[in-house]
Amino acid sequence: MNIKFFTILFLIPCFLYLFGCNSSPYNISETNNPDSVSINNPQDTANAKTLSELNKLYPKRNYRIRSSPGFTLQVNAGFNYGLAELNSNYQTVYQTTEFESGQNFGARKGFGMLAMGKIPLSQDYSNIRLTFLGAFNYFFNTAMSSKVDPNGTVKYQVYSVGIGLENSFTPSYKVKPYFGAAVLFNMIGGSTNYITTVSATDTTHMSVGIKFKPSFRIGVNITTGVEYLINKNLGLNFGINLTSANLLLKSSKTSDDPNNIPLRDKRIDPSLPFSGYKQFLYTTFNIGLNFYFGIKEKAFHI
Repeated sequence: MNIKFFTILFLIPCFLYLFGCNSSPYNISETNNPDSVSINNPQDTANAKTLSELNKLYPKRNYRIRSSPGFTLQVNAGFNYGLAELNSNYQTVYQTTEFESGQNFGARKGFGMLAMGKIPLSQDYSNIRLTFLGAFNYFFNTAMSSKVDPNGTVKYQVYSVGIGLENSFTPSYKVKPYFGAAVLFNMIGGSTNYITTVSATDTTHMSVGIKFKPSFRIGVNITTGVEYLINKNLGLNFGINLTSANLLLKSSKTSDDPNNIPLRDKRIDPSLPFSGYKQFLYTTFNIGLNFYFGIKEKAFHI
């Protein structure tokens, strides 16, 4: 695995944290005197000033204090890029022989949709959120075009539900960087159609069409990104996910129908067609909308 890729993934959440947390918010409160307000600003040594003095120091400024959202619904669309054995094969070039022998999944790129709900664990720890998600991801070997690979086509569908935790470093800010992880429960299925030879000694070609029956796997997802608050009800989201969809329960089972087989991602001896150690590992680049519920706002004009 390319170490540069993981270095970049590590640096992204660090940058987002620094970007979203490099300033302190103003804490503003009204005093008993209606002609004055108090302002606590780390860069101002005065704790209380008259309204005329504040107008001179902070002319025509509005301050808005927001609470953390009580619930966040995130809806994303993403572009998927396969890694490890989900990267066609050696040097990322798909070849039928390596696919048949179980060296790779025969596909690399795709797209996906994700919906996630986020709930703060408590008022005291509103930055730590419990997450629930549902996702659909699609992979293929046609480079997102109508072009058919001369070696044939390979397609996969991945249906996922999951639960996890997320740290939203600045939940009440307009810019909200986050980092999280989840356990995924996946159903992975697909199909392939290609032309092959009957045997090494017989050059006769034959068409092969095989369906991979939906197979249950447990995986993990690591995500980082940033939310941008447009208003108290709506925001934008940009994120990157790293997903291992078949971390647990790999298997390579026989089937009564050679054209309708389960997913084979475990190395066995003697081997079966398409069987071999294979990681369903991929990165997703997400963009989407956040719908916020329960944000309370209080505005001050100074």
